[in-house]
Amino acid sequence: MLQFGRNISHKDDLLEKISPQRIYEALVRPRPDVEARIRQLRTLRSLDQNQYRNQKKLLPYFVCGIFHPPYRQTQNFGFIEFFVLDIDHLSEKGLSPSVLKSQLITDSRLVMAFISPGEDGLKLMFRLAERCYDSAKFSLFYKCFAREFAMQFQLEQVIDSRTSDVTRACFFSIDQEAYYNDVHETIQMSDYVRFDNMQEVLDIQLALEHGAKEQAEVQPRPDKQAIDSEAFNFIRSKLNPKIKQREKPEVFVPVQLDQLMQGLQNYLIEGGIELYEVVNIHYGKKLKMKAGGKLAETNLFYGKRGFSVVQSPRTGTSAELNQLVYAYIQQFIDM
Repeated sequence: MLQFGRNISHKDDLLEKISPQRIYEALVRPRPDVEARIRQLRTLRSLDQNQYRNQKKLLPYFVCGIFHPPYRQTQNFGFIEFFVLDIDHLSEKGLSPSVLKSQLITDSRLVMAFISPGEDGLKLMFRLAERCYDSAKFSLFYKCFAREFAMQFQLEQVIDSRTSDVTRACFFSIDQEAYYNDVHETIQMSDYVRFDNMQEVLDIQLALEHGAKEQAEVQPRPDKQAIDSEAFNFIRSKLNPKIKQREKPEVFVPVQLDQLMQGLQNYLIEGGIELYEVVNIHYGKKLKMKAGGKLAETNLFYGKRGFSVVQSPRTGTSAELNQLVYAYIQQFIDM
């Protein structure tokens, strides 16, 4: 069961219960006034982003969390059973929502998939095996699940892990080809986070923080290179010899990755690819390579689902070589 509201701008907007089946029916057979409003929104999106965002708030919406009393406020949170992943800005990555949806519905865990109101994203609904009554635990699980799902389908650049709050709302849309699966597989939170192991929880939190910083990292232009951290530290030590340098937190790298690297490096050499730097990151390694005068960068992770290769398209790297290296490393893993 979920809940829906009519005007998210109203603080006291009363929520009512709704089933996933009814949400699906509203997507494929929308009320005429809602359909007209969304079609108008899709036109407005390309003309005025501010107006688009303001008008979207007038759409009806649903929330996966159940609230008592039925108002969308954290202090009213009761439990959550369903959750929605948000995939957005697909056009910026040259992806089609319809094509991507047809690929993702092969996942038997998927309850529902539909195109977003702005027509440039997807909403993916899943169901927990058991209700979660702790908003903080759910938020951490959500981020872990979103990260693994993104790696599985190479969606790191478009999946939004910020939507982990139990109060997060999802606006209704229109999609005559929305996908609905009533016999879906449910998801065990413990497969992603063992909350009875506090050290693991802390490690995961650190890994997620590190991953967020990695994603937000912007490569400076060559003519405006910043002084690196070692140079900064050297200058600071000269200014104040007694200054205590803050050590970088130690990252956790699964031993399976070190074992894989022994053969992978030789495999890359055979393919004419030079691996000139390996950087340890939480649960993974960042591989920096070059071939034919071009640079490439790829992240390699190891988790509950095994090895995952993730493209890392930084400024200054070749998009073509990034893709070739990704496929080449994936081929080695699949051997």
